[in-house]
Amino acid sequence: MTLAALGEIDHVPGRNFATLAATFVAAAGLLADCASGGMAPPPSPPPVAPAEMRVIYTCDNGERVQVRDFPQQGIAVLERGGQNSELQQSVTPPGFTCSGGQTTLRVAQDRLTMQMSIGMMATASCGAT
Repeated sequence: MTLAALGEIDHVPGRNFATLAATFVAAAGLLADCASGGMAPPPSPPPVAPAEMRVIYTCDNGERVQVRDFPQQGIAVLERGGQNSELQQSVTPPGFTCSGGQTTLRVAQDRLTMQMSIGMMATASCGAT
């Protein structure tokens, strides 16, 4: 097609070159969709919480404890002095709380506050190591 012919198309009553160009672009897009199967790729799935997370804390009283967090089950296990205590988790912004029996853990960022109501034990403040 020559430039003169394009100029003539532009003068066809009810049509202009811009309309024809837009039609061509839309048709090219439809052909590309057909060539690729006509479907966009599915969105990425949301991130899944890890099955288990382990954090070791050193407390201000010199004690070291480990917390194994199982977010998919909503529980945590406190490993302290060779004993394991299973605790139920609940979200308490800005972190979460784990409690069970006579033990309560409050975790926010990398800080752990441990409270135990056994005898006269004081609250321990612990940091991730």
